Amino acid sequence: MRANKINTVSKSYRSEMLTKFFGFSLDGALKSRQYDLKGIQNGLDFDTYNPNTDKFIFNTYNTSNFIEGKLKNKKAFLNEIGLKDENKMLISYIGRFAKEKGVRLITEVIEDLLKSDQFNFVIVGEGDLQFEMFLEELENKYPKNVKYFNKHNFETSQKAYAASDLLLMPSLFEASGLNQMIAMRYGTLPLVRETGGLKDTVINYFENKNVGTGFSFENFDDIEFKEAILKTIELYYNNKNEWHKITKNAMSINNNIDKMALEYNELYQEMVNE
Repeated sequence: MRANKINTVSKSYRSEMLTKFFGFSLDGALKSRQYDLKGIQNGLDFDTYNPNTDKFIFNTYNTSNFIEGKLKNKKAFLNEIGLKDENKMLISYIGRFAKEKGVRLITEVIEDLLKSDQFNFVIVGEGDLQFEMFLEELENKYPKNVKYFNKHNFETSQKAYAASDLLLMPSLFEASGLNQMIAMRYGTLPLVRETGGLKDTVINYFENKNVGTGFSFENFDDIEFKEAILKTIELYYNNKNEWHKITKNAMSINNNIDKMALEYNELYQEMVNE
């Protein structure tokens, strides 16, 4: 209440914070200061996350050779983790297993989808014990399609980003999110729920076909989530040209931390001038 300005890490989350659900009891105070409340989207360190120089991935690549580059990474990664067929879609989840990350939606739809044997599924992360147990059981039940890495590992995560075709982020809420930005940087298309920073950084291909950088769904609903995954699977197998176009769009997006820094500088300058 005594701050000159207040900021959060995305424009959409700035608006969501003013509601009771997302405000966590601070919505009243934030509403009273909403004209001094600003959303500045978090940025990504483009030096650390660069598929053209990344020492952790199997083959480096960029926007001019990503089709070949990602295929090489997928083949090598699958070989390393004991899965097969680089022509099969590779879907991943990388992150914490927490309620706000939407892991419940994954538990409700993933096994039914795996029965069709249309994709491989890689998970890197840790958190909610119930979800960890679910994934252990899922890996045991579908050893030819599922690989689960318990605990976050940077090198494994980088390999997964470079090899994957689709990243799942069905978050209940997400103030900013970095995983979707990393995924796009590496040509892995994110499938996100339209909330917070996910809504601000991912352009849904099915609504904006020329400039799409990924896929999204609106409501925190397992049926809607499942339908969104099925649509991406269909597109992946039936229209590779479009898939590659979206991939190039995603890799070309500027989410550099330098862009974020400029906006903070403007905010601080505004405060100094008041």
